[in-house]
Amino acid sequence: MKLPPLWKFGVLAALYFVQGLPFGFQSSALPLYLEELQLSYTDIGLARALAAPWLFKFLWAPWVDRFGPRTRWIFSAQLLLSAACAAAAFFPLSAATLAPFLACVLLMNLFAATQDIAVDGLAVDLLSAKELGAGNTAQVVGYKLGALTGGSLLVALAAFAGWPSTFLAMAALCLLANWGMGGLRRR
Repeated sequence: MKLPPLWKFGVLAALYFVQGLPFGFQSSALPLYLEELQLSYTDIGLARALAAPWLFKFLWAPWVDRFGPRTRWIFSAQLLLSAACAAAAFFPLSAATLAPFLACVLLMNLFAATQDIAVDGLAVDLLSAKELGAGNTAQVVGYKLGALTGGSLLVALAAFAGWPSTFLAMAALCLLANWGMGGLRRR
């Protein structure tokens, strides 16, 4: 089945948008969230280690590329990412719930990094040589918009409606992207 180029670019942009959400949250919003708990700057800085799955994804990338179709990895990672985002909403801002909340953030990064592996392979499969430049642009723009949303727009939502709404909005955006990729399910 030959897919129209605009559809391919849109799918890639949406997938990378979803992957950018946890990064934006981790780099911009999480420090604000932890600052509300009056943690030290050292502790807040150490929370950056929760992004470790992005650094170590090369360890499981061969399994993602080898086992199962990429679309299964993508849909599964998105559903699990959405679940981790939704779970974070149920841990109120307190020192007592900090560890399970941070575990949710680590899982968000793990699932987004796993999706990234599969999406990179999918991009190679979907795009012709002539489409690689435009496809890369769609990926970068999607990721940056996701990071901006996760780190800024959803922080504004948190100021207005509370942190749980931020995590539920992230979960909804992940599910929306998953739902919007129906054409991939046939691949």
